[in-house]
Amino acid sequence: MTTLDECFRVMQRVYRADPRAAVRSQAFIKELHRFLADELTARLTPAARRAGVRVVEEARLLGSHKPKDVDVAVIDPHNGPLVIIGLRSQMSSVGKNVLNYYEGIVGECISLQDRFPMSAIGYVYLMPLRPIKEGRETEPVDHPRFALMYEAITGRAGQDYKLLR
Repeated sequence: MTTLDECFRVMQRVYRADPRAAVRSQAFIKELHRFLADELTARLTPAARRAGVRVVEEARLLGSHKPKDVDVAVIDPHNGPLVIIGLRSQMSSVGKNVLNYYEGIVGECISLQDRFPMSAIGYVYLMPLRPIKEGRETEPVDHPRFALMYEAITGRAGQDYKLLR
């Protein structure tokens, strides 16, 4: 795969072939894992490679309270994770489940940021414009509301974010 568009086309084919299997087996989202890992690996400098920095899919990191498997991470062998990326997709029942996903992302982020305060942590969250599950295509999806929710947990600088109210 060479472009993000190609990755999305493959993901669409995988999902449309069997939505339930694509989600349960993670075949759908794993396409994006691979794409991001390949893109990050291609951007490692020769010096980083010599130092042992590597890109890892499904990296197991110790959060503030328990181990956590993160989807993609750029890891320095001496300094730990430099970049941590979580990938989520919610292709159906968006309105019903978005708050649970939101709370999970916030908790995961706090746990990882407590343990690795110098890491850059990001999420890729896939949500359809309209639900694509058969029989649910007309379910409303409140994208502006969800965008504001996720925007509220970004852009925090340093440890002082905990003092903000």
